[in-house]
Amino acid sequence: MPKTTLKVGLMDSDMGWSPGNHLWVVKDATLQKGGYEKLPEWTEKVTFSVTAGHKPRGAFNWRGGYTGRMYIATDAKLWEVSDSAATDVTGSTTPTNATNGVTFAGYGEWAFAANGIDKIQAIKVPSTLATTTNFADMTYTTGGAKIAPKYICSHKNHIVAADITFIESYAEISTFTTAVGAGFTNQPTGDTVQLVATGADAAGAGKYVTIWGTYTGGGDLVTAETILVNGATAVDSSASNWQKILGVNANWAPAGLITIQKKTGAALITSFATSAGAGVQAVTADEQAGGDMVLDILPSLTSTKQIGILGTDLNNAVLWDSQALNATATVQSNSQFRTFTTILTGDLEATTTVTVSSHVYPAGYNDPYLVWWSGTDDPEGYGTEVYAPQIIGSSNQPLLDGIGKITGVVDGGDCFFVFKTGAIYRFDGPPFQPTVIESTKGMSVGNLPYRQGSKVYFWAESGLHAIDIKSNDVVNVCEDFTQRALTDESADAYGGLENVFPRSKQSTIQTCNNLCTGATATIAGDVVNSLVWVQFYNGSNALGYTDSVYSGLIFHEKTGAFTHITSPIDSLGNNANRPTTKLVNYRTDSGTEVNGIGSYIRCVFVADIAGPTDIINVYGMNRVGFATTDTRDVYLRWPFWGGEAGSPKSRILRVRPLFDNSAQHWNGAEFLIKAEVISLSGTQKTWRNMGTYSIGEGTSSKDGWVTVDGCPFADSHSIGISILGTSTPNRPRPYLVNFVGLEVDYATGPSKSI
Repeated sequence: MPKTTLKVGLMDSDMGWSPGNHLWVVKDATLQKGGYEKLPEWTEKVTFSVTAGHKPRGAFNWRGGYTGRMYIATDAKLWEVSDSAATDVTGSTTPTNATNGVTFAGYGEWAFAANGIDKIQAIKVPSTLATTTNFADMTYTTGGAKIAPKYICSHKNHIVAADITFIESYAEISTFTTAVGAGFTNQPTGDTVQLVATGADAAGAGKYVTIWGTYTGGGDLVTAETILVNGATAVDSSASNWQKILGVNANWAPAGLITIQKKTGAALITSFATSAGAGVQAVTADEQAGGDMVLDILPSLTSTKQIGILGTDLNNAVLWDSQALNATATVQSNSQFRTFTTILTGDLEATTTVTVSSHVYPAGYNDPYLVWWSGTDDPEGYGTEVYAPQIIGSSNQPLLDGIGKITGVVDGGDCFFVFKTGAIYRFDGPPFQPTVIESTKGMSVGNLPYRQGSKVYFWAESGLHAIDIKSNDVVNVCEDFTQRALTDESADAYGGLENVFPRSKQSTIQTCNNLCTGATATIAGDVVNSLVWVQFYNGSNALGYTDSVYSGLIFHEKTGAFTHITSPIDSLGNNANRPTTKLVNYRTDSGTEVNGIGSYIRCVFVADIAGPTDIINVYGMNRVGFATTDTRDVYLRWPFWGGEAGSPKSRILRVRPLFDNSAQHWNGAEFLIKAEVISLSGTQKTWRNMGTYSIGEGTSSKDGWVTVDGCPFADSHSIGISILGTSTPNRPRPYLVNFVGLEVDYATGPSKSI
C-alpha cells in the first residue's frame, strides 16, 4: 500500500482545499524550530478579593534588580501582587481609576500610575520581597506644573506624559489684584431696583446710570441696564427680577448723591457721588491679557460673593461674565477671555480683595493634544524653558494637526512614539522634536502600544500594526500574514460538519481586523522567542459569534504567524467576565526559568460573584506542554489529495504522528492521539465526517499508528490529528517541539466509494 508524509510547517489557508501537504488549520499549537509546540498553559498563581463591582483598570510589571512585582489598578485601588499574595498599596488617595483606566511607567526604583484625573501616584518599589509601601501623590517639583496625565511611559531618564489635565494653574500670563470690595447691602434677590439722584444736576437730558448685575434664574450671566435720572423721584428699572447688583456708575460727574435701592421698602443697595460709581474697578493695564483662556479668581479672605468680569472674547467682541467665590479656593470664569478690563466688586465684602489671573494652563484645564516630558533625572518635574527654567530638560509639545486626540505613548529605545486616533509621531532627542511618521492611521482609543525589540506594536481599526523603529515603516501585520497564520474561530468546527472549509479571504481578515474595545492592555512577551501580542476579545459580542469563549491572538514575530488561545476558566468555573482581562509580562531572571513562547506571562481578570466582594484571579502562562488537569487539544489539519488527476479513488487506512526524537516518541502511557478523517467526492464538495478515533492506554498499538476503520474510497480526504493530555494521575507531560509531521497509509481502488 502507498504511503505519504504530511509535514508540519507554516499554516497556509490561502491554498484552501488543494493538493499538497500544507497545513490548513492549527489550533492551540505554534511553530517552533521546524516542529509544532503546544501553546502555553494557564495556571492560577494568585487569587484575592476586592470590593464588589471593581474591575481591573490596568496592570504593570515592574522590573528591577530582583524578582519583579506586578501592580494592578482596580476602580479605586492599587494592588501589589507577588507570587503568593496581593497587598492593597493604595495609600491615602482614593484614585479615580474607572473613568479612563490606568497607565503605568517604571523609573529606577519607582513605579508610577496615572489615570488622567488625580495626581500621578508613585511608589518606591520595596528592596526586599518582605516589605511594601503604599502609593502616594507625586511630590511635584517646586515651580513646575502639577499634571494629571491620562497616558505615561518611561523614556531614558524622563517620564513622558500625554493627554493632560492640570491639577493647579501653571504658566502665568497676567494677574491683577483689586482694592477691597464695595460691600453692597440688601441685594434685590428677585426685585426691581430704583435710581434716586440729589443735587443741582440731578436731572437733565443725556444723564444716566449704568447698572451691572445678574437676574434671578440667570446663573452667572451678567447683564446691564441704563436708567435715566429724574432727580429725587425714584425711577424703576425695567427689569423686575434683579438678583445681585455687581457694579454701578454714572456717565457724568454728579454734583450730588446717586442712590441705588430695592423697590421693596426702598432698602439701600449702594450710593456714590462720582462718575466712577461703586463696585466698578478698571484694570490698571489698558488691556490685561487673558491669553484666550479662562481666568482664575482667588479671594484674599473666605468669601462666597459674586464677582463680575468685563473684557473681550477670542474674537475681540465684548464679553461679560461672573462667578461665585468658593471660600478661599480658586474658582474660574465661565468663559475664555482675550482681555479683561474691568472687575465688578459690588457684591464683594469691604474687607476682601480678589486676584484675577490668566494662565497658559488653568486649573482643571484638559489638553488632549499635549505631550509633556519630565526633567532630566527628575520624573516629578514638569516645566517649560520660560516658566520653570530650573527644571532642566523638561518641556512640552502640543500636537495640533486636526487628526484626532492622543491615544497613547510608548518608549522606542532611542526615541518615543505618540499615538493619535489618526496619526503617529516619533520624538527624537533631547531636545525632543516630533516627526510625523504616519498621517493616515493611528491607534484606536482603549488600546495600549507595546515595544518588542526593534518594533512597536499597536492595534488600529484595521488590525494589528508594527512600527519598524529604525526605518519608521508602519506595516499592517494582519494584511500580510492573516491568510497563512490566523485560524478563523468560526471555522474551528473540529469534528463537526459545519464550517470545515476556511472562510473567504475577506471574512478571515475581518476576524483580526476587529476594533478592540476595552479588552486590551500592554502585553509583554518572551523576547528570546518573540511572542509579541496577545489580544483578548469577546467571541459573542466583538465578532458576532454565539459562543461565549473569550480567545486571544498571539503574533509570533519570527515566524510572522498568528495563533489563538482560549483564556482560562475563572475560579468560579465560568468565563462570564472575560472582557476585563488584562495581560502583562512577568519573566523572572532566575536560572530555572523555562524560556519559550509565553514564559511567565500573567493574565489578570475579575470574576463577578454574588456578595460583597469580587475575586481577581492572576494567572501565569507557562510553557509546560500538558498540565495534568488539561485536556485541550493540539490540533492540526491537512487537506490530503488521494492521487493524481484521473487516478482511482483512495481511502485512508491509518495515520501516525512523527517525531524527531525517539526518546519522546508517542507511547500509550504518555498521551492520547485522535485522528479524524473527512472525505469528499463530487462537484458539490459534500463532506462526510468519518468520526474520531482515539487511542490510549490498554487500547493502542505501541507503534503509534491510529487505524481509521471504515473510511470510504473518495476523491480526497482531510486529515486532522489532535494530541491530548489527560487528567490521569502521574501521566507524563512531554513537550511537543519534536512533532514534525504525519505519516499516512492509504489504498486506492474503485469500491466502497462516495
